[in-house]
Amino acid sequence: MRRATPLSLWESVWLVLTVILTANAIMFFYGGGPSQLLTRPVSPSEIVPSARTPLPDLCNVFRADNSPTPGLQPAPDSRTLDRNEARCSFSAPDDQEREQLRVWVQRPWDSSVHTDKDWARYAREQFTDPLGRDRLTFNPIQQLGDEAKVAVTKDDLQNEATLLVRDGLLIIDITYAAPGKDDAQLRATSERVATHLLRALPPDGR
Repeated sequence: MRRATPLSLWESVWLVLTVILTANAIMFFYGGGPSQLLTRPVSPSEIVPSARTPLPDLCNVFRADNSPTPGLQPAPDSRTLDRNEARCSFSAPDDQEREQLRVWVQRPWDSSVHTDKDWARYAREQFTDPLGRDRLTFNPIQQLGDEAKVAVTKDDLQNEATLLVRDGLLIIDITYAAPGKDDAQLRATSERVATHLLRALPPDGR
């Protein structure tokens, strides 16, 4: 049996160039250039995080003239503002009062999430099992976003309500603390904060 003769250097170069040119021709024929075959086409239902409506500055959302907690002032160094995350903390001018409000809004995302359905599922998971909240006992609340729940805790120094709301793709985390206020007052204030905040946020987080 005759053994095949190895290709010469020039023959090898010619073969490689032929393969490359043929591949490029096919790519351009099917439209758009080389990247068209190297990446998966993006369907209209796929969502890019940067395409979402940016979140507002929460320190400005709760200005003294329209805030449900008018006695509290924002702490400038507590401000976080990003397209998919915003937070701000507020406190009473008199430190002795120890009344505080912390508001955090996020549009949770994961690099493996691509469709609206996946985004909504991921947000539901974050609401159901919130990070760092496993010691709290929540009770459901109606008529706030798609779903909401609140937990009230008390100790010798502070009484506070933690309210979580999911509105579409958004997770809202509110903590309102005030000495001397009972459960009903804590819950009522945190719910007013959530209602006020929902008016300023992109509908369904989109």
